[in-house]
Amino acid sequence: MSAAAAFHHRQRRFLRRNRIFRDRRNPLDAFDDMEMFEKFRFHRENIMTLTEELEPHLIQNGRRGGLLPAILQVCLTLRFFFATGTFQDTIGEMIGVSQSTVSRTVRRVMDALIQMLPQYIHPPTQQEAQQQKVVWMAHM
Repeated sequence: MSAAAAFHHRQRRFLRRNRIFRDRRNPLDAFDDMEMFEKFRFHRENIMTLTEELEPHLIQNGRRGGLLPAILQVCLTLRFFFATGTFQDTIGEMIGVSQSTVSRTVRRVMDALIQMLPQYIHPPTQQEAQQQKVVWMAHM
């Protein structure tokens, strides 16, 4: 490689690419109640509640800019698991993100949900188990 070509190659490496900011509309603003349920299989209020609870787990400090807002992360994950179960690249096209972003986002939201499980799911106490046993025996 000639010296000029090597110099040109080094110079190209240091050129900055312009950042592309995509229009990522908030689904709560973009869709009415019927469309929200059709697209995400959850009602607007449930999505908002879930987002509020997950938001502290979804915010990442010290990372590059451009992280999806919590509402988009939650909606993207709901659409992937509950509404369509389709390919990640198809879901990413809906809000203008890549397949790899969808994959990381679904992972991040699911990790947050798993961290929250003990708040909502717990084994029954001895008294609750006894009461349930009585109810089951009454039906037999």
